[in-house]
Amino acid sequence: MWHLNRSVPFFESAELGEIAAAAVAEQAAAKVQRHPWPKKLPEQVQALRRVLVAQPAPLSAAQLARQFSRVQTMKVEELLQTLAALGQVREAEGRYSATG
Repeated sequence: MWHLNRSVPFFESAELGEIAAAAVAEQAAAKVQRHPWPKKLPEQVQALRRVLVAQPAPLSAAQLARQFSRVQTMKVEELLQTLAALGQVREAEGRYSATG
């Protein structure tokens, strides 16, 4: 059985639809802004460092992987662990940040 809610005027429900559409468009735009994942190892390391330096807070490997297109979290985790061993990034509780 369908029930019409007469307490919400039509224009308010249309306005809510516009808000929802704007939110979906914003999410789509956020997905488009992902960086391409470089093919060569030195460029991959540089790309990770560049993203980490630009971040105000430490990120997990999964969060970093979502910053790039076509890269697996395992690959990012491996590179981050290597960078941490070399002193290029800091790792604390599974989150990474750039060193000074």
